[in-house]
Amino acid sequence: TRFSPSRISRSKNRVAVLVRSNDEGDAQSRLQSIVRFWEGRLGRQLPTPICLEGDTTREFFGLNQRDRYWVRANCDTLMHNAASVAFGRGNVPGVTWENNVASAGRVVEVCRLGKIEHLAYVSTAYVSGEYQRTFFEDDLDVGQKFRNEYEHSKFEAERIIRESGVADIQTVFRPAIVVGDYETGETASYDGFYRAVRFTNMLASDAVRDANGMWNHDVRLTLDGRERRNLVNVDWVSEVMTRVIFNRRWHGRTYHLAPTRPTTMEEIENALKTYFRYDGVRFVGRKQLLDGGKSLAERRFYEYLAEYSDYWHDEPSFDRQNTDAVGALAVDRRVDVDCLIRLIRFAVSDRFGRKRRRRV
Repeated sequence: TRFSPSRISRSKNRVAVLVRSNDEGDAQSRLQSIVRFWEGRLGRQLPTPICLEGDTTREFFGLNQRDRYWVRANCDTLMHNAASVAFGRGNVPGVTWENNVASAGRVVEVCRLGKIEHLAYVSTAYVSGEYQRTFFEDDLDVGQKFRNEYEHSKFEAERIIRESGVADIQTVFRPAIVVGDYETGETASYDGFYRAVRFTNMLASDAVRDANGMWNHDVRLTLDGRERRNLVNVDWVSEVMTRVIFNRRWHGRTYHLAPTRPTTMEEIENALKTYFRYDGVRFVGRKQLLDGGKSLAERRFYEYLAEYSDYWHDEPSFDRQNTDAVGALAVDRRVDVDCLIRLIRFAVSDRFGRKRRRRV
C-alpha cells in the first residue's frame, strides 16, 4: 500500500515480493489479486512481480533453499515494510516487541545471505518517543522514553539494523500517521484517526435528529483544539518512497515522512461534525474529567479511544530536511478539513474495510 504501482511499472527494475500464504489464498494467488486490482485502477496491464513465498517471522524469512539461491543471484536491494503496529493496552505484552524486533534480526539474516547491497527499511517517526524538542532525521538514541511497546520495538529494530552494518547502503523511512489517498480517501487500514471516525459513525447511525437533520453529541474534549496531528496521505508517502528507492542519488539517508504543516484537532473535529451533522462537542482545555462527572457519551468516547490516550495532547516535531529535497518532486498536500471529509466519506462507504473483505 505504500508503493506507487504505476511508477514501479515504468521503472526498468525487476521486483520480487515476499508473500505469506493465509486463509485468503496461497502466496501466488494473493499477489495476482493485488496486480489485477491495480491493473483495473490504472487501466493497463502491469508486469507481475516474482512471487517468493515466505514469512518475515521465520528464519531467513521462511524462504526455501531454491529461493535463497535465487535471491542471492538476482537481488541487490531489499525493502522491508512488514511490522506489527498494535500498541493498545489490551494487547498481549511482548507480542509487538517480538514481531518487530525479531523481524529486524531476520532482515539482517537475509541481507547477509543474499549479499544485499542496499537495504531500505521502514521504521516510524515515533522512534522519537516522548522527546520534547525537534527530532532530526539523523537522530535515533537521544535518551528518549517511549509511550508504548510499539514505539520502543521500532526503535530497537532500527537500532539493530543500523548497528548490524549489513548492506553497503542503508536507507530508512520514518512515516508519521499515514491516512488515505488525498483525492479519493481510499485506504486499506483503519487505525488511529479512523478510530474516532468509526465511533462517531456508530453514534450517528442511531442518533435522534431534529428537523434539520442535526443531532446532539454531548462530549467535552480535554483539548484546546490547537494540538497537532502528523497526518500524511498514503499516495504522497508512496511517491516519495518509490522515488527514493529507484534513484541511487537519494540512497543512504533517513527520511521523515511527516507533514510540513500538521493537522490540528480543531480541524479534525470540524470535519467530523460537518460530515456527521452534529453539535455539542466542546473543547474545554487540558483538564481532568472525573468519571463521576462524565456523561454516558463521554465515558463511551474515552473508553473507545483509550489505546490512543498517550497521543492525546500533542505530538513531536519532526525535521525533514532530507525529505524536502525529494519532496520538491512530490509535494505533500496538507491534510485539511476538505481532505479529512474525503477520508471520512471513503471509510464510511467502505464500512471500515468490511465491504472490501466481503468482496474478496
